[in-house]
Amino acid sequence: GPFIGILGEKAERELHNPDYPQHTVAQVVMRSLARECRKLVYWLVRAIGLAVLSLILYFIPGVNAVVPILWFMFGSWILAMQYLDVPADNNGRSFQEVLVLMRQHRAAVMAFGAVVMALTSLPIINLFIIPVAVCGGVVFWVRKVQPEMV
Repeated sequence: GPFIGILGEKAERELHNPDYPQHTVAQVVMRSLARECRKLVYWLVRAIGLAVLSLILYFIPGVNAVVPILWFMFGSWILAMQYLDVPADNNGRSFQEVLVLMRQHRAAVMAFGAVVMALTSLPIINLFIIPVAVCGGVVFWVRKVQPEMV
């Protein structure tokens, strides 16, 4: 949402001096509305596909044990996408570019998402994980992605 975008801007300014102007809450809200709808469609299409696959696998003994692992991996990818999209959006990168960059760094992205997913399941820690994950996404972006864009 718009507030994590502002948090992402502030976190990025702590790491380096980005060359984009600071945005007002109204600007961030308008900019992020269409982007969030795009991410929702991306998530929903894949979640429906995974749900259908899960339903099929559920009836195959032994193979059905893979279903929770698939959902954990899917959740890890989606959470990583959510938190890596914050600095990408702030830096004017399209959602499609985010997906390309995520595929290029698949292992690191999945590791980041898995850590966020695991921490989200812990009581008390889950209250603080959103701002921590936003900052983690910004650090990932600044240290791993931005140097490759130069």
